[in-house]
Amino acid sequence: MSGPKNQDLCITGASVSQTDARRFQTLQSDLEPLVTTRTAPSRPLRVCILTADIFGPIKNGGIGSAYFHLARFLVEAGHQVTIAFVHPQAGRKAKLEPWIEYYRKLSIEFVGVKPQGGTRSPLSFAIQSSVNAYRWLKHNEDRFDMVHVSEWHGLGYYAQLAKHLGLAFQNIHFTVKCSSPTLWNQLGNQQLFEVESHLGFCFMECRSAELADTLISGSHHMLDWMLRHDYQLNQPRSFVQSNVFMPEPDLVENARNQPGDICKVDEIVFFGRLEPRKGLLLFCDALNVLARDGVKLPPITFLGGRAHRFNAKALIDRHKVSWNTTVNFLTGCNARQALEYLGQNNRLAVVASLLENSSIAVYECLAYRVPFVACSTGGTPELISEADRMRVLSEPHHMKMADLLKRTLTDGALVARSHWDMAEADNVWRAWHSQAAARAAQPKPVADKDPQPKVTVCVTHFNRRRLLQQALESIEAQTYPNIEVIVVDDGSTDTSAVAYLDEVEAKFADRGWRVIRQPNLYLGAARNTGARHATGELILFFDDDNIMREMMVETMVKAQRHCDADVLTSFAQSFIGQGTPGSKDSKLRKEIRFLGPAKIWSFFRNVVGDAACIVRRKAFEELGGYTEHYAIGKDDMEFYNRVILGGYKIEVVPEALYYYRISRDTMR
Repeated sequence: MSGPKNQDLCITGASVSQTDARRFQTLQSDLEPLVTTRTAPSRPLRVCILTADIFGPIKNGGIGSAYFHLARFLVEAGHQVTIAFVHPQAGRKAKLEPWIEYYRKLSIEFVGVKPQGGTRSPLSFAIQSSVNAYRWLKHNEDRFDMVHVSEWHGLGYYAQLAKHLGLAFQNIHFTVKCSSPTLWNQLGNQQLFEVESHLGFCFMECRSAELADTLISGSHHMLDWMLRHDYQLNQPRSFVQSNVFMPEPDLVENARNQPGDICKVDEIVFFGRLEPRKGLLLFCDALNVLARDGVKLPPITFLGGRAHRFNAKALIDRHKVSWNTTVNFLTGCNARQALEYLGQNNRLAVVASLLENSSIAVYECLAYRVPFVACSTGGTPELISEADRMRVLSEPHHMKMADLLKRTLTDGALVARSHWDMAEADNVWRAWHSQAAARAAQPKPVADKDPQPKVTVCVTHFNRRRLLQQALESIEAQTYPNIEVIVVDDGSTDTSAVAYLDEVEAKFADRGWRVIRQPNLYLGAARNTGARHATGELILFFDDDNIMREMMVETMVKAQRHCDADVLTSFAQSFIGQGTPGSKDSKLRKEIRFLGPAKIWSFFRNVVGDAACIVRRKAFEELGGYTEHYAIGKDDMEFYNRVILGGYKIEVVPEALYYYRISRDTMR
């Protein structure tokens, strides 16, 4: 991901930008002329909601609430819905079973997908859930027409990448919801990165938004933020559309207020997670100002979950001594319980977030007619009627919030009106999914057979006769037919290795394959030698101690052709021992996984790929090949960073296409 083009956070914005309004249309604009908001689906759309946050197992997540409403809405619209819950909790059968039954009663299939197979490294922590989501979805590919997934933490990244590479999901439409990118969140919290894996989240979130078949944001604010922070969005496929929201009928019926009412305030409720981004410090400071000015404060309640690695109670305990009122905490409520609480006893909700995309808390207050005040940040103003914004919104500053609270306590709280028509928005969502169902039912065109360009496989070797033989046998077993092999011997001194090279050279002669001998110059120089003698359009670099799976070359060529990459790497299956994988002389270890061209992180950690890669020969020559520093190593990592910085396209195939031998006997 490139660095931000503009450091201005633009977190206030009390009205919808006219520039943004022209740039992004609603989903209504994506409907075909004959599709109306009343068009019924031609057949049920088979939908998977892929999420790490969902109502039930997760008590108060905004993403989970949004997808809960969407799932119920789609079922009522006649579609088939599966929620794939990708979370460590998915491995706790006893905890999940009640929610499986709960969703079954709503005619929604609920499936737990437990992340597994990772290591304790920062890279593994960043990508583990996304990899496992991809594996589960690939196993269930034929069951779905559409996948709804948030960009948050890049949960859909590897599945979307596989589609981008032409390796899977060609008949699945990925609808990505703009939620809460990590970089946006950190900036909103005014925090620096403290966890290395967050760099991975930033990259995957960006790519997930970029690779979306349809990208939908609840606000212009978020799409504009993405563009200003160098997301390369497919703008014709990026839309602004209010979230689906299905109010609980009994909560609506029991609501005491009507839009436009003025209500007295007997209690102030901070409504949101207890963390800085949700405005906790701002709220406490605003109460300090009111107390200092002699304002008699009603009881204060903090209604929201505690944040990880932030001691909210200690902060509040330090401040509350000056408030001279009762302070309560309700941190274990789910969404319904929270709304039931807010709907009683003249309570004023305070949504003080320093930054919001399309706040579910504000949706809920508007739908259930709960009086509230909020900060005019991010996409929040876009949800509220223009006529009411001045009365319920303040700038994100404690003095401004104190002024708003003082006026509200004195004059009464306004029950704000919504900027959007909920019924009309739901009709657009319904028609859009009906259109998607019709498209899914249409016969799919048969793709032309991919061309088969020549691939030069460059194998570097030094004194490993037995391992070289295994590597060459795996190359000869490839399903891809148009291969040229060049073995570069980097000054072997072992007599058996030298003798074997003579045998190989004679064997290669009939095929036009070659063995090239040179003095010991180290890996970078050996690879460059192979590339100079290559005649293939594509070059695949491969070390002599690794072993290809039989589909490796075919898969990499297919992916390269489909996405037009200059460089492709892949996952690998590690193993130890001198034998081939599966033999008694070897043992499989962990799968080695890579992320992709994550600029910045790639500078100090290899997140791009092993040396085994396929490269467009023209791009390799333009880049000047590998560095040739003797016995330094990391020339592959350095090469990948030059690829990234040079603006060349590089991707990673999220499949283990070869076996990577872990050995102390590295090539010299």
